[in-house]
Amino acid sequence: MTPKVSVILSIFNGEEFLKETVESILGQSFSDFEFMIIDDQSIDKTWELLQHYKKMDARIVLMRNERNKGETYSINMGIHRSRSQLIAITQCGAVSYKSRLEKQYELFRENRGYVLVGAQATYCDVEGKTLQHSTFPLDDKGIRKSLYVGRIIFEHPSIMFRKLNGMNYRENTFPEPDFDFWLRVSFYGKLRNIDEVLVKRIVHHKRISLTRRYEQKKVHWCIHKLFYERLKYGEERSTLCEENSKKKDLFEPFRNRMLHILSKRMFETKGVLHYCYLMLSLMFSPAPGKEIYYWIVKRVLIHFYSDKLLTKYLKMGETADMTNMG
Repeated sequence: MTPKVSVILSIFNGEEFLKETVESILGQSFSDFEFMIIDDQSIDKTWELLQHYKKMDARIVLMRNERNKGETYSINMGIHRSRSQLIAITQCGAVSYKSRLEKQYELFRENRGYVLVGAQATYCDVEGKTLQHSTFPLDDKGIRKSLYVGRIIFEHPSIMFRKLNGMNYRENTFPEPDFDFWLRVSFYGKLRNIDEVLVKRIVHHKRISLTRRYEQKKVHWCIHKLFYERLKYGEERSTLCEENSKKKDLFEPFRNRMLHILSKRMFETKGVLHYCYLMLSLMFSPAPGKEIYYWIVKRVLIHFYSDKLLTKYLKMGETADMTNMG
């Protein structure tokens, strides 16, 4: 019998946080799902632990790459082999609250127009101390305005999306394939964030958003450029992500280290101090001028007027082409 939801977890050397992540999915109030776990050739005890869980729960479908191929490749393999038309993503170090799948599934069932749904998240350190809570925009219009100016407005392990024909994560957009995916999916239907914390994210030293922050920011703006091209011309006209990967910056290790420190401080602080660290982090980014423009100028201006491209993008949520669904 075909499950209503396919949950995908790509994991590499995740034994430290595996238990909380896996058990939070197996303990969901919504039970009609398959849990596809792809081990990316871990060298710790991850595979042995996964085999143990497989014996406990038949909903688990285990796969293992013959060599380390990365999270993007693994997620795509999960999407390709999934049996459901609804895909939920989780990640090692993310804990899904008991009602997460149920609430997201019901939203999709009642609203044919939605293609991607996320939720609010809470962030904590490895000791369980709460650091902050997300305040993502909720409705389609608010989400599109934020995406238009390059904001991250979904917590990746909180999303559920409809399977679209030919739509997967692009490997050449690593380490931000999720941002690229959200932008491309937004051309096919409505977006939504549930106004409830349904995921807890552990902020640990292995997170790519901390360890490879400079590279992430560099790719982020390449993806955003491709998005603008697709919105303006109906197609992507550059190969910025490929070209960007060839560029070398002698100061990249230093910039990355500074961004690592400042990003960690941003998670640990609130109020004025949080924004001070944010402003400092912009100065060490690959494109400080662009970062400042989008963070300060553009994000203020969109509350007062919509340019032609933004108006066009906002209307997509109302008139999106749903024929591309699998």
